[in-house]
Amino acid sequence: MAAVAQAPWSLKNYKSQKKLFKHFLFILIILVGLGQNIQAQPNDFCTGVTAVLASAPNKFRDIKDTTIVANELGIMWTTKLTILGAIKCRLVSAMGIRYEAALYQTKSLELLQTAYNKYKEMLNACLQSKGYKQSHSDNFYPGLADYKKLMFTLPAPADTSNNAPPPPHASMEVDYFKGTGAYTITLNIWEH
Repeated sequence: MAAVAQAPWSLKNYKSQKKLFKHFLFILIILVGLGQNIQAQPNDFCTGVTAVLASAPNKFRDIKDTTIVANELGIMWTTKLTILGAIKCRLVSAMGIRYEAALYQTKSLELLQTAYNKYKEMLNACLQSKGYKQSHSDNFYPGLADYKKLMFTLPAPADTSNNAPPPPHASMEVDYFKGTGAYTITLNIWEH
């Protein structure tokens, strides 16, 4: 006995297709919803630094994630964007908002010198090509005089009549944490 083919417009086919469509729509909504917080991570150091600088004038709103701490001293958030090679990144709001990335940590001054020079060269190569000028100031911590605080700034705009805030800037410094005995190279990118 031959099978009887159902017409494509039959009630049974309609109900089956409607159910399949609802499942498809549900999955699509979930994927689109999840995709809203997914942000491609930069595949090199300079691309990451550039992406954070681009987010700075908007107070880092597009890379700000969940609140870590909020108290009278300031607010800290996780960030959706991590600079390649960074140990940890976060946003900190205390006397202005900044992106903070711990680039390197060690207990050895010899290893620290190599990493400091590496990140100094990488930042210079990245930021000077974008018009940033490097300046430096002494490290206040005893024994760290060789590790100057580096600042990367753009020249001030000639026309200040529009009251625009200054452009974002970056700094790199070495800190020592007595409790752990570790030296940390930190990159800060400031909103202005």
